[in-house]
Amino acid sequence: MLQQLRGLFKDRREFFDLNTLDDPVALKTRWSPLVSGGSSFCTHRLLSSRGIQAINSPSTSLQMQVSPAAKLFCFLFISIGIVFSIMLTSFFNEPSTVTSGNMPPAIVPFFPLLFSVFGAGLLWWLYQKNVLFNKNEGIYTSKGTNFPLNEVHAIQLISERVAGSENSYYSYEMNLVLNNAERFNVTDHGSFKAIRHDAEKLASYLSIPVWDLIDHHVQTFSPWK
Repeated sequence: MLQQLRGLFKDRREFFDLNTLDDPVALKTRWSPLVSGGSSFCTHRLLSSRGIQAINSPSTSLQMQVSPAAKLFCFLFISIGIVFSIMLTSFFNEPSTVTSGNMPPAIVPFFPLLFSVFGAGLLWWLYQKNVLFNKNEGIYTSKGTNFPLNEVHAIQLISERVAGSENSYYSYEMNLVLNNAERFNVTDHGSFKAIRHDAEKLASYLSIPVWDLIDHHVQTFSPWK
């Protein structure tokens, strides 16, 4: 029985030989998840970002932005908190309302606002993960800090199985691999179709390769592993 249970959680992905990439940077690169955890749905998408001076020209930059689904998820929590707070305020303002206990009625309507605080905090956190790529200026920007694009060597796609409280799911990472084999996380979410599409789009924009090993297990004996 124990062996059968272990078999259910066994990684059945095929092994991938990094030597086939014919790139010494790939052998120095870590292939374990860079960001632990991850959401089960698509949180960010790569979209064009056009400035005022580029209205009549092709897109001069790309940005990994919060997805509409993620915004809707956050606004749902914000709305729930506000609506229930208003309902409770109206209820306790009724003259016929009888209350008991030690908690002041004026405090009760504030508890649903915790949902709003959670939704607003999550939305702020997601926006902090936006990344802007500007090939004309040769930089990519994250959290107000600029980094040189000429140090980006490739795009890495890997997967991670995340164990939740009730079920488990796969989260997929898109990382920039730098010339020195260090990595920078661009996004991490649960839609492999979206992340693959965005990786190809970004790779075409930057003229760099995509190392897509989502469907493979990497085993390397490199000392940098």
